[in-house]
Amino acid sequence: CSKAGPNVGIGFFWVFSCTLPAAYMCRLLRSKAEAATDAYSYLSTFRLDSTRVTVEGDRAIVYACITARFGSPESFEAFVRKDLLDSIRRRIGNPYSFPYQWVTFICLPFAFWAYVDALSTSAEGIVAQGYSCDAPFVRYVLYHVCVFFYGNQNPMIEM
Repeated sequence: CSKAGPNVGIGFFWVFSCTLPAAYMCRLLRSKAEAATDAYSYLSTFRLDSTRVTVEGDRAIVYACITARFGSPESFEAFVRKDLLDSIRRRIGNPYSFPYQWVTFICLPFAFWAYVDALSTSAEGIVAQGYSCDAPFVRYVLYHVCVFFYGNQNPMIEM
Protein backbone atom coordinates (compact mmCIF):
# COMPACT_ATOMS: atom_id res chain seq x y z
CA CYS A 1 0.00 0.00 0.00
CA SER A 2 1.62 3.24 -1.10
CA LYS A 3 -0.16 5.40 1.48
CA ALA A 4 0.74 3.26 4.48
CA GLY A 5 2.87 4.95 7.06
CA PRO A 6 4.96 3.42 9.82
CA ASN A 7 2.07 3.21 12.30
CA VAL A 8 -0.51 1.31 10.24
CA GLY A 9 0.08 -2.00 12.05
CA ILE A 10 -0.14 -0.35 15.47
CA GLY A 11 -3.36 1.43 14.53
CA PHE A 12 -4.92 -1.83 13.38
CA PHE A 13 -3.89 -3.47 16.65
CA TRP A 14 -5.57 -0.75 18.73
CA VAL A 15 -8.74 -0.73 16.64
CA PHE A 16 -9.01 -4.51 16.77
CA SER A 17 -8.24 -4.74 20.50
CA CYS A 18 -10.86 -2.07 21.28
CA THR A 19 -13.50 -3.59 18.99
CA LEU A 20 -13.66 -7.00 20.66
CA PRO A 21 -14.56 -5.71 24.14
CA ALA A 22 -17.00 -3.23 22.61
CA ALA A 23 -18.72 -6.03 20.67
CA TYR A 24 -18.98 -8.06 23.88
CA MET A 25 -20.46 -5.08 25.75
CA CYS A 26 -22.96 -4.52 22.94
CA ARG A 27 -24.03 -8.15 23.30
CA LEU A 28 -24.50 -7.66 27.04
CA LEU A 29 -26.59 -4.55 26.45
CA ARG A 30 -28.67 -6.42 23.88
CA SER A 31 -29.24 -9.24 26.40
CA LYS A 32 -30.41 -6.64 28.93
CA ALA A 33 -32.85 -5.21 26.40
CA GLU A 34 -34.17 -8.65 25.45
CA ALA A 35 -34.63 -9.66 29.11
CA ALA A 36 -36.52 -6.46 29.90
CA THR A 37 -38.72 -6.87 26.82
CA ASP A 38 -39.49 -10.48 27.74
CA ALA A 39 -40.34 -9.49 31.31
CA TYR A 40 -42.67 -6.70 30.13
CA SER A 41 -44.36 -9.08 27.70
CA TYR A 42 -44.82 -11.77 30.35
CA LEU A 43 -46.23 -9.38 32.94
CA SER A 44 -48.59 -7.71 30.47
CA THR A 45 -50.17 -11.09 29.62
CA PHE A 46 -49.87 -12.68 33.08
CA ARG A 47 -52.35 -15.45 33.89
CA LEU A 48 -52.34 -17.10 37.29
CA ASP A 49 -53.55 -20.40 35.82
CA SER A 50 -50.47 -20.63 33.58
CA THR A 51 -47.98 -20.42 36.44
CA ARG A 52 -46.02 -23.48 37.49
CA VAL A 53 -45.79 -24.95 40.97
CA THR A 54 -43.45 -27.63 42.26
CA VAL A 55 -46.14 -29.44 44.23
CA GLU A 56 -49.66 -29.19 42.83
CA GLY A 57 -51.10 -29.15 46.36
CA ASP A 58 -49.41 -25.78 46.92
CA ARG A 59 -51.60 -24.16 44.26
CA ALA A 60 -54.64 -24.22 46.57
CA ILE A 61 -52.66 -22.58 49.39
CA VAL A 62 -51.33 -19.85 47.07
CA TYR A 63 -54.81 -19.19 45.67
CA ALA A 64 -56.19 -18.91 49.21
CA CYS A 65 -53.51 -16.36 50.15
CA ILE A 66 -54.13 -14.37 46.96
CA THR A 67 -57.87 -14.38 47.56
CA ALA A 68 -57.38 -13.23 51.15
CA ARG A 69 -55.11 -10.35 50.07
CA PHE A 70 -56.63 -9.26 46.73
CA GLY A 71 -60.21 -10.53 46.95
CA SER A 72 -60.02 -12.73 43.85
CA PRO A 73 -57.46 -14.23 41.47
CA GLU A 74 -58.74 -11.92 38.73
CA SER A 75 -57.98 -8.79 40.78
CA PHE A 76 -54.48 -10.17 41.46
CA GLU A 77 -53.96 -10.70 37.72
CA ALA A 78 -55.15 -7.14 37.07
CA PHE A 79 -52.71 -5.89 39.73
CA VAL A 80 -49.82 -7.74 38.09
CA ARG A 81 -50.75 -6.57 34.56
CA LYS A 82 -51.25 -2.94 35.52
CA ASP A 83 -49.74 -1.76 38.83
CA LEU A 84 -46.79 -4.14 39.11
CA LEU A 85 -45.92 -3.74 35.42
CA ASP A 86 -46.05 0.08 35.69
CA SER A 87 -43.86 0.00 38.80
CA ILE A 88 -41.27 -2.22 37.12
CA ARG A 89 -41.31 -0.09 33.96
CA ARG A 90 -40.64 3.02 36.05
CA ARG A 91 -37.75 1.30 37.80
CA ILE A 92 -36.14 -0.40 34.77
CA GLY A 93 -37.18 2.09 32.12
CA ASN A 94 -37.13 1.71 28.38
CA PRO A 95 -35.45 -1.59 27.48
CA TYR A 96 -33.41 0.10 24.75
CA SER A 97 -32.07 3.01 26.79
CA PHE A 98 -28.90 2.59 28.77
CA PRO A 99 -27.31 4.62 31.54
CA TYR A 100 -24.85 7.25 30.41
CA GLN A 101 -22.09 5.66 32.50
CA TRP A 102 -22.45 2.35 30.61
CA VAL A 103 -22.18 4.02 27.21
CA THR A 104 -19.22 6.11 28.37
CA PHE A 105 -17.45 3.02 29.68
CA ILE A 106 -17.98 1.19 26.39
CA CYS A 107 -16.65 4.12 24.35
CA LEU A 108 -13.58 4.82 26.50
CA PRO A 109 -11.15 2.68 24.46
CA PHE A 110 -12.24 4.40 21.24
CA ALA A 111 -12.01 7.86 22.81
CA PHE A 112 -8.56 7.08 24.21
CA TRP A 113 -7.37 5.85 20.85
CA ALA A 114 -8.78 8.94 19.09
CA TYR A 115 -7.13 11.32 21.58
CA VAL A 116 -3.79 9.53 21.40
CA ASP A 117 -4.03 9.55 17.62
CA ALA A 118 -4.80 13.27 17.61
CA LEU A 119 -1.96 13.91 20.03
CA SER A 120 0.54 12.12 17.83
CA THR A 121 -0.62 13.91 14.67
CA SER A 122 1.98 16.11 13.08
CA ALA A 123 2.61 17.52 9.65
CA GLU A 124 5.43 15.02 9.20
CA GLY A 125 3.12 12.16 10.19
CA ILE A 126 0.50 13.17 7.67
CA VAL A 127 3.11 13.43 4.92
CA ALA A 128 4.50 10.01 5.97
CA GLN A 129 1.02 8.56 5.52
CA GLY A 130 1.06 9.83 1.94
CA TYR A 131 -1.35 12.74 2.31
CA SER A 132 -0.78 16.38 1.54
CA CYS A 133 -0.53 18.84 4.39
CA ASP A 134 -1.03 21.85 2.13
CA ALA A 135 -4.82 21.93 2.23
CA PRO A 136 -5.97 24.92 4.31
CA PHE A 137 -8.49 22.83 6.27
CA VAL A 138 -5.90 20.20 7.21
CA ARG A 139 -3.45 22.89 8.31
CA TYR A 140 -6.22 24.60 10.32
CA VAL A 141 -7.19 21.39 12.11
CA LEU A 142 -3.57 20.44 12.77
CA TYR A 143 -2.81 23.89 14.13
CA HIS A 144 -5.70 23.80 16.60
CA VAL A 145 -5.01 20.22 17.68
CA CYS A 146 -1.41 21.12 18.36
CA VAL A 147 -2.34 24.34 20.18
CA PHE A 148 -4.79 22.39 22.31
CA PHE A 149 -2.19 19.84 23.36
CA TYR A 150 0.97 21.97 23.39
CA GLY A 151 -0.33 25.46 24.07
CA ASN A 152 1.24 28.35 22.21
CA GLN A 153 4.59 26.55 22.07
CA ASN A 154 3.78 24.54 18.96
CA PRO A 155 6.78 22.62 17.62
CA MET A 156 4.83 20.63 15.04
CA ILE A 157 3.17 22.99 12.61
CA GLU A 158 2.85 26.67 11.99
CA MET A 159 -0.14 28.44 10.52
